[in-house]
Amino acid sequence: MVRILVIDDEELARFTIREILEAAGHEVSEAVNGNEGIAIQKTKPLDLVITDIIMPNKGGLSTIVELKRTNETLKILAISGGETIDGHDYLGHASDLGADASLTKPFTGEELLISVDTCLSIDTNKALRIKDEPEDTVENFNRFLPKEFLKMLGVKDLTRVELGNHIEKQITVVFSDIRNFTTLSESMQP
Repeated sequence: MVRILVIDDEELARFTIREILEAAGHEVSEAVNGNEGIAIQKTKPLDLVITDIIMPNKGGLSTIVELKRTNETLKILAISGGETIDGHDYLGHASDLGADASLTKPFTGEELLISVDTCLSIDTNKALRIKDEPEDTVENFNRFLPKEFLKMLGVKDLTRVELGNHIEKQITVVFSDIRNFTTLSESMQP
């Protein structure tokens, strides 16, 4: 059973999210703002925090920073109505501050569960190792670059590409959105 904390100042939002998550077999706690959520996180082990961004007292962005400071492997899903305030996309900033995923309100129960599964499947320890070990980063980038592409550039790996160099070639790039892509891609060869 996954232990999830939902932080949102809107009672109806917390209730709806709780109902969806409990129906999926998760244990859910609630908090009305970031301060309350941080206090709960300090006393109760959690697997995932779902936090709204725009809230009174302590908003979601500062909550994310504080949660990650105390537990950098804690998974965080940021949610918000997608509004911008003074031209700032606060939900977009959430991932820069440590959120593992984000979801724009309103969302369906299925979208919520997919986002929760995505967050929980992220190997935070692996991500931390990659950040600390540049050679792993190169190896991971090379897994997703076709050898033919590197050959076309005339380099052995991505670190050999120099800014300013250019080669004019026509290539086709395909982008695809595949459910559980991260898990799938980590087990496949290019």
